[in-house]
Amino acid sequence: MKNKYYLILVLSFAVIFKLFQLFKTFKKNNNDVVILQVVEHDALNSTRKGIEDYLRRCCSRFGTGYENAQGNTTLALQIGKRVTTARPKLIVAIGTIAAQAFLKNDQIPVIFSSVTDPVSAGLIKDLKETATNFAGVSNMINIEPQLKLIVDILPQAKKIGVIYNSTEANSMEILRRVKESAKDFNLEILEAVISSSNDVIVATQSLIHKQIDAIFVSNDNTALSSIRGITKIASSFMVPVFCSDVDTIKNGVLAAFGPDQYKIGIQTGKIIEKVLLGKKTTYELPVEFPEKIELKINMKVAAKNLKIKIDKSIVSVASEVIE
Repeated sequence: MKNKYYLILVLSFAVIFKLFQLFKTFKKNNNDVVILQVVEHDALNSTRKGIEDYLRRCCSRFGTGYENAQGNTTLALQIGKRVTTARPKLIVAIGTIAAQAFLKNDQIPVIFSSVTDPVSAGLIKDLKETATNFAGVSNMINIEPQLKLIVDILPQAKKIGVIYNSTEANSMEILRRVKESAKDFNLEILEAVISSSNDVIVATQSLIHKQIDAIFVSNDNTALSSIRGITKIASSFMVPVFCSDVDTIKNGVLAAFGPDQYKIGIQTGKIIEKVLLGKKTTYELPVEFPEKIELKINMKVAAKNLKIKIDKSIVSVASEVIE
């Protein structure tokens, strides 16, 4: 009889222990904050790292989960629906497509990061007061300095190629601004549309065959995820690539002029902290923009791959120069 009771006791403890382990697993997976990133590339990865580093310092008691849409709009929408159903305390969306995946959600606060134009993307109504459950940091760039940089380095430039994904609202808005600003510099803008990273090689080659003088890559996530492929093909034809994402400078880009994406992540983290701790609501917060724009130049690419000389006056104002 004693052995029977002993066995029951042991089994009871085993069941309780198993239930406790399952409860811990549930708690671990029951994330308070869920991050959705549209695609993996250096810029957005840096943004996410900035966010995660800041949250570890300020809000470590909140569980954080991560999802990636792999550049697929349909997958982003599926993840968005699943995350919304799970009802976390807060959602973080990195990139325009990631943020748009939560447009049907009007209850859970969504903090976006590296979204070029949140108004045209349908996330908010006004930059000064969002008036929705969305708030965050835009990485909108001023196009005029981008084109001026190209002309300053390449005074004879006439044709500029632009590679973009037409399904990205951010890319369409930047393209519109590029075309408008190009008139002031007497530049002709030639387009190459891509729908996935698989199209990048053909798109780059098509632009080169049109005898372009340079390629400009903006905040287009599809193009940025394949920046190494773009620069490799372009440099083989001695065509320089300019970019508005400074993280691309180590991937064969000649010059990059834009915000530090890690710092955008930190900036986003501060907004998340305010909302997560109940200090502010998204309805009260204006859209923020990068605090600083930086110029980075790859002199190694200029000299070795492109045989281009860059004036010292331009190099002297760069925050980073790769020799």
